[in-house]
Amino acid sequence: AGIALSAVTGFAAATGSDTPAMITAEDVALAEKAAEKKEAYCADSAGIDMVVEGGKDGRETLLDVLGGDNFVLDDLKASSSPEEFSEKLNENAAPDVAMVLTSGLPIILSFFVLICWCSCCWSACCRCCRCCEKRRKVGCMCKSLFGLCIIAGLALIIYSLMLSFGGHSKFVDGLHVISCSSAEMISTSLSGSEDPRFIGLLPVLETFDNLSSNLRNNESSLVRDLEGLVRETDTIVSATVLSTEVLALFADMMAEPANLNPGSSAGRDLQHRCTLCEHLNEPLLDAKDTLSSGFQAALVDARAEVDKQIGWERRSDLADQVDAAPEPLKELKEQLTTVFGPIIDSDGFEQFKSHTDTSLIVLASVLSGSAFIYWLVSIVSCCCWLLPPKRSDEFAEVVTLHRRPPAWCSLCGWYCSICCIWPALFVGGLCLVATVPLSAVCLTLDAVDGDLLDQISPGLGLNITGDQGDQIKAIADNCIAGNGPENPNLMDLIFVRNETGDKVTLREQFERTALAPIDAAFERVDAAEGGSSGDLKSTPAMAKLTAMVSSNDIDAFILPTSAFGSDTSWQALLTSPSTSDTAMVPPLSAKVTSTKCADRRPVGVDGADGMLYGIETLRDHVDETFSATLQLGGTCVYQVPDCAAHGPECSQFNDFMEIKYDLLMERFYRCDVLEDEAGRECDPKDMVLDPNSGTYSSDCLINQGSLERPTWVVRRRQKNCTLSEFAEYITQMATRINVTLDRVGESVNRTATTISVRMRSAMEYHLVGPLESLLDGLSCGFIANFYQRAVLDGFCFTSVPGFLQLAQALVIMGIAVLWVASVDYIMWRVQVDNIHLEMEVYLVSVPSKKRPSGTE
Repeated sequence: AGIALSAVTGFAAATGSDTPAMITAEDVALAEKAAEKKEAYCADSAGIDMVVEGGKDGRETLLDVLGGDNFVLDDLKASSSPEEFSEKLNENAAPDVAMVLTSGLPIILSFFVLICWCSCCWSACCRCCRCCEKRRKVGCMCKSLFGLCIIAGLALIIYSLMLSFGGHSKFVDGLHVISCSSAEMISTSLSGSEDPRFIGLLPVLETFDNLSSNLRNNESSLVRDLEGLVRETDTIVSATVLSTEVLALFADMMAEPANLNPGSSAGRDLQHRCTLCEHLNEPLLDAKDTLSSGFQAALVDARAEVDKQIGWERRSDLADQVDAAPEPLKELKEQLTTVFGPIIDSDGFEQFKSHTDTSLIVLASVLSGSAFIYWLVSIVSCCCWLLPPKRSDEFAEVVTLHRRPPAWCSLCGWYCSICCIWPALFVGGLCLVATVPLSAVCLTLDAVDGDLLDQISPGLGLNITGDQGDQIKAIADNCIAGNGPENPNLMDLIFVRNETGDKVTLREQFERTALAPIDAAFERVDAAEGGSSGDLKSTPAMAKLTAMVSSNDIDAFILPTSAFGSDTSWQALLTSPSTSDTAMVPPLSAKVTSTKCADRRPVGVDGADGMLYGIETLRDHVDETFSATLQLGGTCVYQVPDCAAHGPECSQFNDFMEIKYDLLMERFYRCDVLEDEAGRECDPKDMVLDPNSGTYSSDCLINQGSLERPTWVVRRRQKNCTLSEFAEYITQMATRINVTLDRVGESVNRTATTISVRMRSAMEYHLVGPLESLLDGLSCGFIANFYQRAVLDGFCFTSVPGFLQLAQALVIMGIAVLWVASVDYIMWRVQVDNIHLEMEVYLVSVPSKKRPSGTE
């Protein structure tokens, strides 16, 4: 648990780019050995599953050890510091005196027995140390009762022996589960697994390492392949830039005040407005939207996103993220190899298992063998005691009584029994005491989750506050306790803070900076309308725009403003029958007379369906009254030579014609053009395609970048023009638009497959695929599996109960031998007291000269 939790602390130490290799040859060798050990340790998977299943009752066993309640965990939750935890543990120990005494009673009993034995052992050789000496008559029934007590002792010895072997089996089975799970843990951690899905730390770190190297190396296959594709598809960028700039130039000219509201060179308001400029505003916006949202635009955006991703600045930022992201994983790898490496890399754990197995077997065998030998001595002694002595004469009877084997067998039995009783009680008692903290720790580990860590961290002196604490608790909840999804992902648990201070998981960070923009760009390619033909000219917006420009003369749409119609200085002109004709459809008036000589009817212009009367129509109507015969500058503008004989409408007509003349002849219109790199005037409609090289000349594009990474721009030159030049300029806009759109279509046909297929595949192979593999494969479900099997099922619920069972077996064996030794002592005292008292009577009644030898 500590390994998984502390791994996240390494994230704060993430540095920049100069990082060593994330995996070493030792790591690879350890992974290979782990796979071998996994095969060896986990060969009997069915047996291991049975052990794990059988250990489910271990939790109840541990609770029984603690008296049914984990008081240690309760004290830990209620403590705000380690010192307070220690105090509470001491304070709350009183209610658990019974449990403490139960666990420590065998140790107390062992020393009590030792003291008693030391007191009684003198009685074996010194009669004066025997208290309560008297002659006791013991019948066959009583002797048989002693035999039954000894047999009962045998039953306890046999039971303890069975219990010890059962506990030993459990303990060793638990170690076997730990070794198998540890091998699985290190193998899965380093090499990965399919179920649960985990890519493996070594593949992860190797992918991070390779990705970082590729991002930082300008000569890497990632950079080389993608930059080659970017250069190969530059034609679509140049075509799009040119087409976009032509539309922008057109829109700017339509919005230019000099064209929208033409004024005289002297700054006089001529009270005319370009209505077609206004009508073209919406079609131009639609055309721009079409150009910026079609298939070609999606291809350009996808290419631009790829180009941005492989640019040094973005690559460097992404490489820094790639270097920082695996820091907790490297920490986890280091701790795993440190903790579990010795189990895999050497035979240390096997030797530990073997030594433990041997030691427990030897201990149980020696104590059991000793106990059985003591029992044999006791039963022999009892049996001999039950047999009546052979009596030949009075002297022989005394000698026989003095030298009877039962007394000496009993003496030997109880005198030597301390060698079995004390070790069994003392060692068993120590083991019982050890199971108390082990049970408390195991039950605490069984309850570990984020909330519990939050509650017990003060009592343990741990600081799990702040972001690091949140990540530790999230890992505890999801990767250890298994409270989250079935196979949680570390990339969703580890987070950083963005520039606004909000939490951003590593998955979100990588998706936002790398994956999402690329995916979105290529998704737009898939969803873009127009297919792969790139025929933008046939789109409704482009067709409408070019039709309006080519089918209408812009000078026919330069009309008097509404202010002109309401200006009282033109009242006579606007109301006199000589200068207006209400019978015409629409009515003829100066305020509807365009700046074109002839009449024109709008074509495809929304809201402009009526006739646009030309200057000649107004002049012809005025000729019926005024005879306007004075031609101005060879144009269609005529004035009345002499207005003295006419009313004010005549002079106003002449002034109106002078305005028309200024509109026709003065160069106050804007017809801005493009320049080439040499600063010469350039027109995109004149560009030429070289069919061999596929390049264009005279296209007005200027490269402000390098040959390897061009940056295409256009440079405008301000140019003034007359109305006729302006009209031709606008009419040719349709040609410019069509020519540039043809170039866009040609570039789409040439680059569509390269961008949508080859470039996407290259990004998938070099960047997107590795990142997605990392994001999806960094799960931690295997940690919960290991934690459950090795820590809980293997150690806590199998080995610890087995250890407890061994301790109980030792204590029972010690008590059984103590029981038999007590019976031996009683038999010995009865026999030896009777012998000595009978000997004294004999010695008093028989003179020494008549005593047989050996009775002195």
